[in-house]
Amino acid sequence: MATVSNIHPTDECLTALLARLRRFAPISASDAHQLGQLLVDRDRYSRGDLILKLGDKTDKVYILSEGWAAQEIITEEGNTCILGFLLPGDTTTFNSELDSASDVTVKCLTEVSVVTFRANAVKALLAENANLTHAFSRMKLTTESMTRELLVNLTAKPADHKVAHLLGELSARSAQLPNSPHIPAIHLTQIEIGAALGLSSVHVNRVIKRMRDEELLEVHSGLILIKKWDEFATKFNFNDYYLTQHEVSFKKSIPGSFG
Repeated sequence: MATVSNIHPTDECLTALLARLRRFAPISASDAHQLGQLLVDRDRYSRGDLILKLGDKTDKVYILSEGWAAQEIITEEGNTCILGFLLPGDTTTFNSELDSASDVTVKCLTEVSVVTFRANAVKALLAENANLTHAFSRMKLTTESMTRELLVNLTAKPADHKVAHLLGELSARSAQLPNSPHIPAIHLTQIEIGAALGLSSVHVNRVIKRMRDEELLEVHSGLILIKKWDEFATKFNFNDYYLTQHEVSFKKSIPGSFG
């Protein structure tokens, strides 16, 4: 891990976070400047590095500016359980003042760049800035919506729909990023998909193969692309409304749309 300190508030490392916040509130230049003043460090990590370990005590909030990471727990049996994914603009949890320990391990799935804030400094700013409070609150509501959808996906859907829902969500989230390509790449291996869905890598491989045979997906080393979004979304009943319902300009999405 390499660390670069003394970040200027206008550094491009804030681009993803500000783009995310502006989906939930009209963030002004003044708001962005105030947030930028709180930056502490910029860190770079390699694939497989741990940004946080389960139980680590920290007063920092980590924000991804580049790359993908997983929030995971290792079970007593030694199995990896992925609870969620962090993409550029996403933040780690603002830990409670009663317990500063991380309840997950945050592991890099790609090369990752992060910026850090002091949690208390962010909380103090939010207490004074209603606009930023509104944006962060709505961003949290979206995260909670994703958690509910994940629970439904895990408990009530067959394996092919489980996989499709995860891929659809990550593709839709990736499409929201600044300078996203027309067909966003999903930076996951089949083992990582299985760890997020409670499926064996063999089972995931069979599902992915069927999707490839139907020409719905392209699969490369560590990358998955949804080729036919409309057909994919319709076949697996995927709708991204829960990702966009708290946004400033919300309108209910239909299959075939990234919102």
